[in-house]
Amino acid sequence: MIITDFANIMATVGGSSIISSGLTYLFAKRKYKTEADSTEIDNLKKSIEVYQTIIDDLKDRIQDIKNEVTVMKAEFDIKLKQAKDDCNDK
Repeated sequence: MIITDFANIMATVGGSSIISSGLTYLFAKRKYKTEADSTEIDNLKKSIEVYQTIIDDLKDRIQDIKNEVTVMKAEFDIKLKQAKDDCNDK
């Protein structure tokens, strides 16, 4: 009888330990997954900011190049007109 009572107590303690461990594992797993997802989202936001900075910089460079091409085209047109005028004067 003492052995049976002892076995029942051990089964109860062991069973509750297993259940407690299982629940702890499930909640911890969910917590760590949430933290990992949060970290991943933060890293993606930082990556997007870096790429947005690069894109903005490239837009500025493209606009500068367009402005430079416009100025060069105007200078070319003036020099071409002068060259044509010089050829017609001779």
